[in-house]
Parts: sequence; C-alpha cells; structure tokens
Amino acid sequence: MKHKKVSFKIKEGISFKLVDLNMISFVKVSNRCVLTGRSRGVLNRFKMSRIMFRMYAHQGLINGVVKSSW
Repeated sequence: MKHKKVSFKIKEGISFKLVDLNMISFVKVSNRCVLTGRSRGVLNRFKMSRIMFRMYAHQGLINGVVKSSW
C-alpha cells in the first residue's frame, strides 16, 4: 500500500483482513434461481430458471417480454 496518509496500524489491520478474505475465497459462487433455487438453466438477466421464466412469461408477469411470432 503506497498511501502515505494512512497509519501503519490501519494498514496492518487491512492486510490481515485481506488475508482472511483470501482464505475463504475458494468457494465457488453459482447462479441460482431466486424462486426455486435451481442451479441449472438460470437466465442471468432475470435471475430465474428457464422453467419459471417460461411460466411467468406466458402469464404476462414479466415486463418487456413478448412472445415472438412471424
């Protein structure tokens, strides 16, 4: 740390906290559906699984989603 206005005690405390964060950072973060907790087939934009997205979209409960037709 090159910031000169911060005292040594604060720098030392921050460095210990960073070491603690690195120790627990090996846990993998996975996307989960906010409604069902399903881990597979999750749409990042809506944070819900494809099954729940389809159900809610057909009911018209998701703003801006329109069924395509051509």
